[in-house]
Amino acid sequence: MSEMTSNKCSGTPIVSISVAVLAILLAVLAWRFSVYLGQQNENLTTNITAARQQIETGRPQDQGFNNLLQLLVQYLQQTGDPNVVALMSRHGLNVQVQQPQAGAQPAQPATGTPATPKPAASGAATQPAQPKR
Repeated sequence: MSEMTSNKCSGTPIVSISVAVLAILLAVLAWRFSVYLGQQNENLTTNITAARQQIETGRPQDQGFNNLLQLLVQYLQQTGDPNVVALMSRHGLNVQVQQPQAGAQPAQPATGTPATPKPAASGAATQPAQPKR
């Protein structure tokens, strides 16, 4: 029995050293994880701020696009240019106007109301077309 007791005593320093090393490693891991989370939080805050700035600066572009769209609709009401109609339909803006007849007044929309663009997909009229690269 004395041998069994001595074996338990000789193994105790190794176990306690192993537990201490494991505790140190866990502490280092927890510290590194907290640093990583802090960096991710900082990156997220930066990206949100940049996105807000882009949205704020993009609003005038949207307003400019809407103004251009209204000018195109007025132009179509006056001329009925099929090239502009085709161009707008290629970009997802379907506008229907009557074809001008010889000696007739400027073209009116087919529905009898002012020509307004009808987006083919949702949100197409509010976002400017992106140039292809």
